[in-house]
Amino acid sequence: MLKDMLLLGLIFFAVSISLPVSTMGYQSSYDYFFSNKDVQVIEVDDDCLISSSSCTILLGQKGEMTVNMPVKVSSTEAFSIVSYFSGKNIDGVSVLFKGIEHGHGLRKLLMLKVSPHEFKVKAQLGYCGSGVMHWVAMFEVHSDQTIYKVSLPFSSIDPKADSKEALEWLDKAA
Repeated sequence: MLKDMLLLGLIFFAVSISLPVSTMGYQSSYDYFFSNKDVQVIEVDDDCLISSSSCTILLGQKGEMTVNMPVKVSSTEAFSIVSYFSGKNIDGVSVLFKGIEHGHGLRKLLMLKVSPHEFKVKAQLGYCGSGVMHWVAMFEVHSDQTIYKVSLPFSSIDPKADSKEALEWLDKAA
């Protein structure tokens, strides 16, 4: 009985320490718990809307991140995000979407490394609203000994919406 309880406790411990690792984008439990990486929050200009064009952000002194995504982001259909990097060795990238008006948050998505300087992910917001909804895409970029956190605003639209704001948004995005 004691052996069974000890084994069950050991299994519970192993699962509980590996869960944050898989959701935070770290390669191993050691990296998650014992990493000495410097975290830098990058401030982005308000006019850097990734849903209106590509947006380039400086990462430290020599690095750049360029984010591309569609101009018309549907609140119910999948869309692709591609990030390009230069001047830095990138270990991994993740993105998390946070809704502004309704406080929706979705799980963190790990972006697939297509090449040493390109990462992409197919995402879906899955929220049907009454028109336009504003979001923040929160990127976490792991590079050598630094984690860069970049937040970029964008908007989505419910394809069935017929509000004045939604129709104006569609006209402007066309």
